[in-house]
Amino acid sequence: MRRAAALAFSLCALPAAAAAEGYAEVRSPRGVTVPVWHGAPAAPWAAAVLLPGGGGALELEPGGIGRMRANTVVRARGLLAGAGIAFAIPDAPSDRGDLANFRLTARHAADLGAVVAWLRERHPGIPVWMIGISRGAISAAAAAARLGPPPTGPDGVVLLAAVTGATSWGGDTVLDAALDRIRVPALVVHHARDGCEVSPLPGARTVLRRLRHAPRRELIVLRGGDDEDVNPCRARTHHGFLGLERELVRRVAAWMRAAGGAQ
Repeated sequence: MRRAAALAFSLCALPAAAAAEGYAEVRSPRGVTVPVWHGAPAAPWAAAVLLPGGGGALELEPGGIGRMRANTVVRARGLLAGAGIAFAIPDAPSDRGDLANFRLTARHAADLGAVVAWLRERHPGIPVWMIGISRGAISAAAAAARLGPPPTGPDGVVLLAAVTGATSWGGDTVLDAALDRIRVPALVVHHARDGCEVSPLPGARTVLRRLRHAPRRELIVLRGGDDEDVNPCRARTHHGFLGLERELVRRVAAWMRAAGGAQ
């Protein structure tokens, strides 16, 4: 029953204009495969690798997304497609069950670089960005720093509700990535009332300062929305921009275009 309800939630999150979605497996240069869930509008002007937080294990299969369907970038994928952005959501690679203690590594960057290349092959001539939320922002920042600018790396990065504080249950943060090596446009988006202990608003300002070599950078602070979960670090809270999905996508897409995303 819960699986059916979750599937219904997932389908309701997709606007009518969204294109059909599908499953694929991307081969990484290190010899593993990375399952991805992907979709695109009829004529996308940009594409994005969407990186959820948490453990990063989506349990993707040809029939759909097994876990983390409520995650912000997962539930907003239809809105992104409706805004003209193709997407690919990568799962944990075939040699790992999740992304714990893996997001900062060169191996993870190689896997994500393969997904970027896969999107460029499917959608030639348009920019490919990385959009990561919470711990997914660690992946986006670390990979962008390691891969460099195109053609090997993304055309830009968006860091949503970035994790900047360490706890006993997970020490890696966005601040551990080599942010000063990112040389593509970088957008940081945070909720003014993010209550998660590892993603305070001052940390987002620190991230912005350290992105000093990004040719364009900005911090957008959103307000309002809903807060339903008692755990302030979960998806259906201010940390996950609950109730602000449309505004979030609108602001992110507009910023990507202004940064040179539409070629």
